[in-house]
Amino acid sequence: MSEKLLLPAEIINVYEKLGQKPITILKNYAVDMVTAKIQKYEAESKKFAEQYQCTYSQLKKKIESMKESEEFQLEDDFLDWQFAERNLKFWKQVLKNLKSA
Repeated sequence: MSEKLLLPAEIINVYEKLGQKPITILKNYAVDMVTAKIQKYEAESKKFAEQYQCTYSQLKKKIESMKESEEFQLEDDFLDWQFAERNLKFWKQVLKNLKSA
């Protein structure tokens, strides 16, 4: 999706005085925002790794091997960890795409 962004002349003048193009500033802002998302999900993933003393994959195998037993807190934490891992993967790809744009 491509959209033209119209900026007032006053803002363009400020960017010119700063020696920056508006697109560069917007891209850098997006990189900062995406990096913050990555850090958030990395911290969440690390919290679960420390709490359960294992990797996400190891916990997944443990849950898959549980037969006829339920540990609601473990399963809830696993779903939260899964959400964090999926979002981490997604935002890392977005960052990669941003940096190559």
